[in-house]
Amino acid sequence: SYENQPEYLIDKANIAKIGLSTLIQKKCNVYFVKFPYYSKLDSIIQNSIIKDTLNNIYNDFYKILNINTIDSIYLNQDKQVMYDYTHLNIYGANQVSKFIGERIKNKNSSDTTYIFSLKN
Repeated sequence: SYENQPEYLIDKANIAKIGLSTLIQKKCNVYFVKFPYYSKLDSIIQNSIIKDTLNNIYNDFYKILNINTIDSIYLNQDKQVMYDYTHLNIYGANQVSKFIGERIKNKNSSDTTYIFSLKN
């Protein structure tokens, strides 16, 4: 819900931070994918009580991952790409998979981490 901050939100984020830190310490390649949501949710999220908390959580993730490259995909919307407000359908998922696969395959070895930010 965007009206109340769940009690577990910070705990869940802390678990994710520990996991990300462990992967980085073990020299794993980490690809951070920030998925799209239905555009009508923008105003709801912008006025949400958890907006600042979520932004802080994402910023913590970016610091842990030492983000140095942000890449965006703009989904071809000649067909419906979303199944519902927060999930891609098969058409949208195929676009995303192809994009990410190509970027990872062609990744410059000097880069350490990507954020794939999906814009619809």
